[in-house]
Amino acid sequence: MASLFTTSILSASLLIVLIGSFFIEPINAGGFNIVKEQREFDYFKLSLQWPGTVCRNTRHCCASNGCCRGSNSPTEFTIHGLWPDYNDGTWPACCTKSGFDVKEISTLKDALEKYWPSYSCSKASTCSGKKGLFWAHEWEKHGTCSSPVVKDEYSYFITTLNVYFKFNVTEVLYEAGYVPSNSEKYPMGGIISAIQNAFHATPEITCSQGAVEELRLCFYKDFKPRDCAIGLGSSHHNGLSSSKSSCPKYVSLPERVSLGRAVHIVNLDPAAENFDYPVAMDIKELISLDDVMEELGLGPNGALIYCMEHLEESLDDWLEEELENFAEDDYIVFDCPGQIELYSHVPVFKNFVEHLKRKNINVCVVYLLDSQFMTDVAKFISGCMASLSAMIQLELPHVNILSKMDLVRNKKDIEDYLNPESQFLLSELNQRMAPRFGKLNKALIELVDQYNMVSFVPLDLRKKGSIQYILSQIDMCIQYGEDADVKIRDFDPEDDD
Repeated sequence: MASLFTTSILSASLLIVLIGSFFIEPINAGGFNIVKEQREFDYFKLSLQWPGTVCRNTRHCCASNGCCRGSNSPTEFTIHGLWPDYNDGTWPACCTKSGFDVKEISTLKDALEKYWPSYSCSKASTCSGKKGLFWAHEWEKHGTCSSPVVKDEYSYFITTLNVYFKFNVTEVLYEAGYVPSNSEKYPMGGIISAIQNAFHATPEITCSQGAVEELRLCFYKDFKPRDCAIGLGSSHHNGLSSSKSSCPKYVSLPERVSLGRAVHIVNLDPAAENFDYPVAMDIKELISLDDVMEELGLGPNGALIYCMEHLEESLDDWLEEELENFAEDDYIVFDCPGQIELYSHVPVFKNFVEHLKRKNINVCVVYLLDSQFMTDVAKFISGCMASLSAMIQLELPHVNILSKMDLVRNKKDIEDYLNPESQFLLSELNQRMAPRFGKLNKALIELVDQYNMVSFVPLDLRKKGSIQYILSQIDMCIQYGEDADVKIRDFDPEDDD
């Protein structure tokens, strides 16, 4: 049976950071911290994150997540934190009760947003047991233990930024030929040697799935580089396990793949569980198919209809509240359930898109038909009719796609359906159906041919041009970018003579 599903895409603009002394060490109890005295730290560790690896594991997008900034997403190592450590592998934490005050670093905020971003939508834990900004976590847990070298919040952040700029790891690796790539593998020893040659010290590197995730530089208290005390590839901060952080002999520096726009995925399928991409909103936060089936005793189809009707009732609160997290020019993809009756018979999604349009949101439908399903003309006509039914019900521009073309072995079998000839379709249909369906076959073919309402675009994920073409079709439907300022060429004035 064909895998049919409809995905709405919208654009919200049209729509979608040297004297002995004693410090305080926190002991966590029930989410709050009790303190005890602890000794002064031995050295600093500057921990840097590689966004291409960190963002690869991102599952949720929001305005505060650096992975979700489209073309403005980081493309170089960014700061995780400046950590005071002990030579024995332990570290002080939450050394004073000095809470984070964002006003103290107001003049640094632009630089911190760019070079010290958070890669999470969740608020970070602080030493008081509360939740706050990522910067608050780093200052309260690590910054407060940096005395007597760093004595206050502003000094901690400006010092970290200055050290980050002075010891530019990204620049060193680029000059050595280690550039971002989704296909190249680089020798781990070569990366280490490049850092050693530049800074005369050995770094600490952690990896995730064969990709560099964090690179750490170690410093004496006067910020002169030194070898990191902890063994290569080990980690003890923020719950990174040794198995996750171990690096193979050859590692990658993944690129951040971006469309040049902020893209957010919204899951509207209450049965969907696993995602290979970040999800900004999930209907399961509102209602779950399994819960409905269990509590109401409904089957899968009945429970799905119930979930969709509950979504419809929640448009003014849940949906409105979630959409406020997106910027005005963000590009939003609504990934919808695959049951065709939701778009051809039940009015839930018709009301859903009407709600979006009332918010001045331009919407189009991307209808995907599995190309492996297209084995004969009857199935092609069936797909066309299902698409046409959704077009009539939703009253929206459609982009119809034959998906998974990269998996089709014999593409000649599909080509006949990309630009079909009416006589070919009718002949093929008559051969496969009983004579008594002749008039029906003719009416169906005429509907497809004369009105030219349904046509399919092939999608091959191996071909960049295929993806770009489909994106351009969607952009035209939602008029993406058409509100941008028109650039007028300046012409030299004509000579008087």
